[in-house]
Amino acid sequence: MGMAMAAVMGARLELREVAVDYGGVPAVAGVTLAIEPGRTLALVGPSGSGKSSVAQCPNRLIDLVAGARVRGTVRVDGRDVRDPGVDVIELRRQVGMLFQRPVVFPTTIARNLDLPLREHRLGDAATRRARAEQALRAVGLWEEVASRLERPAAALSGGQQQRLCLARALLLEPAVLLLDEPCSSLDPLAAAVVEEALQQLRGKVTMLLVTHSLAQAGRLADDVALLWPTERGGRLVELQPAAEFLARPRTPLAKAFVAGAAAG
Repeated sequence: MGMAMAAVMGARLELREVAVDYGGVPAVAGVTLAIEPGRTLALVGPSGSGKSSVAQCPNRLIDLVAGARVRGTVRVDGRDVRDPGVDVIELRRQVGMLFQRPVVFPTTIARNLDLPLREHRLGDAATRRARAEQALRAVGLWEEVASRLERPAAALSGGQQQRLCLARALLLEPAVLLLDEPCSSLDPLAAAVVEEALQQLRGKVTMLLVTHSLAQAGRLADDVALLWPTERGGRLVELQPAAEFLARPRTPLAKAFVAGAAAG
């Protein structure tokens, strides 16, 4: 029996006039975009354009940043994530996140997967073990770790740790995955394996991918949004299907960005 996730096509993610500042210093200026269920949007742009700030809004992780203030509306399947009735723990189950550097719990591989399931009261011990195996298989990690589940997760390589973090997010059957430069701290081989795992999820979950690599955006994303830094914070300057954006950027800034990435 496959994970219910296989049938999930993801949730619609919508940002409307989202602006972020930190202690009054603007980071994002009124970004509006929508990702349809099961599609992947890559968020690209120069450093300081607010990509990570945007990515931390849908699951309200930005609430944990001192001095952060968010204006505008973020909706997951039509529900405003800042609605007073929203259970933030449940929201973060529905909207999973993978960071630039893998964040494994300082315990065994098995417990890294069991703890979130217990936290959310998802199944008895046998069910949790089965779900953990399915999640590890989904990210291509099962064969590598099946014989050492009781070993420390920190002993895994960086690429394996990142796939363990992805498996941990998938366990909870999220409708949306936020990916903040998930391969940037990995060597090219490990990055390719993580990309392959993400490729397998396309169409099954809605993904917002922050990346500094236009090549990666082209491989993984259906659409590309370009943010650009201004004095009032990062603003959205172009949003196109990925192939169109890479081959025929429309705005002068997008043309410059694509040409600069190609030259680099």
